[in-house]
Amino acid sequence: MNVLLMVFSVMISSWALLNILYVHFRESFERRGFKLYYGLVLVYKRSKKIRQSSIVRKISYVSILLFILALIFFYYSMILGLMARAGLVSNVARPMLLIPGVNIVGDHLFYFILMIIIAAIIHEFAHAYTARSYNIRVKSLGFAIVLFIPLAFTEIDEEDAAKSPRKARIATLAAGPASNFILGLLFMYLFILAVSPTTLVIEQVLPGSLADKYGLKPGSILLSINGTPATRDVLRHYLEINNNTYLVLTIINPSGAMENITIYKPANTSLLGVYLWVGPNIVLVKLFGAWFSIVLTKLLYWGMIVNVGLALVNAAPLFISDGGRIAYELLGSRIGHMINFLSLLILVLAVAGP
Repeated sequence: MNVLLMVFSVMISSWALLNILYVHFRESFERRGFKLYYGLVLVYKRSKKIRQSSIVRKISYVSILLFILALIFFYYSMILGLMARAGLVSNVARPMLLIPGVNIVGDHLFYFILMIIIAAIIHEFAHAYTARSYNIRVKSLGFAIVLFIPLAFTEIDEEDAAKSPRKARIATLAAGPASNFILGLLFMYLFILAVSPTTLVIEQVLPGSLADKYGLKPGSILLSINGTPATRDVLRHYLEINNNTYLVLTIINPSGAMENITIYKPANTSLLGVYLWVGPNIVLVKLFGAWFSIVLTKLLYWGMIVNVGLALVNAAPLFISDGGRIAYELLGSRIGHMINFLSLLILVLAVAGP
């Protein structure tokens, strides 16, 4: 919580400083494409000439297929979530609303925001380059920060878009979710390669706990417990032993040295007092060190989560989403409204509640 308060304080102070600088150097900011609205919304917008590309146009057909896959996966995930909520299926991961500061905390918040920015930029560039490949003029590209939430946007010429074939408009809209979907799958593949099922990272040590007492440090990589490869199940097994026992933990400490730490666990203690994160592949640790390997796994994880999440939400017909606009293009206003409302209802029912 102290870390979050510190981060929040830095953000508020930085935003206040930005407001002061903008008031005094407004012309300089606006010459460079920056505008601050009501002291709360920072917008950067620049005109950018994008050349037409036949290669991008050919790729756009693949984008439409990827968009359809993302849409199918959205409905599959939501319906599975509804079935799990109703008790019809078990052992299924239900859709979850990610809330910074609530279920995204610590340094994960930094990686989450970083990947949001990267994903949004790629999403908008995909829209822009696909639009130009169909001879639709792109007026500008830019980004905005609204109450510390980063957004990106592409401003296309609406008259050009209206005159273009329906296929061109659909391909332009589909390009954004498709780019995030393929990027999310790439991050997923790399994440699977980068992590190991038999290592664990100690993210946080609770004050006064067994781990704190015996000197375990955040950023350590747990390799084995009493000679058994470290997994959550193995750790839980030893902690649940209802006798006085010893745990011999083999770790790689934050400095990169390997060491054994012996912990005496009393019979009445079943908690080590640590928060754990999936461990990196030991080959990765040997090549790049403990710190970089842990950072890389977090970047890959949030790259996967953010890009797949943005792809699914944008592919879904949700009124203002890319999928929502495609629904209107294909089905017209009346049926488009119905499909958008139904999709939004499914999403809310799948995500809301305990």
